[in-house]
Amino acid sequence: MDDPIRNLSRSRFEGALETAFEIRPCDGDAQPFSARLVEVKGRPAPPGREQFSVLFVGPAEPIWPQGTYRFTHPALGEVELFMVPVGRGSDGIEYEVCFSMDKRPA
Repeated sequence: MDDPIRNLSRSRFEGALETAFEIRPCDGDAQPFSARLVEVKGRPAPPGREQFSVLFVGPAEPIWPQGTYRFTHPALGEVELFMVPVGRGSDGIEYEVCFSMDKRPA
């Protein structure tokens, strides 16, 4: 079975900068909201791993709590990720998703 997270990479997110993602909480029937991908930041990683974070800006209200959300994007598909609110910017609430991934062949 194909692992959708394994198909993600820093470069794939960089290709989606300044585009909108639909985000839906995985628990409950809450309505989805839209957030714009505004930053992709690489992190030092040991050989065979890729570490990076992505920053989204969503609506000013409500502030969604940290948790697992279903992200949908036309080019990246659908994947469940753990998202954390990290601040309030001039455009809305900022949310971060961090990745530490094994990039060795499966």
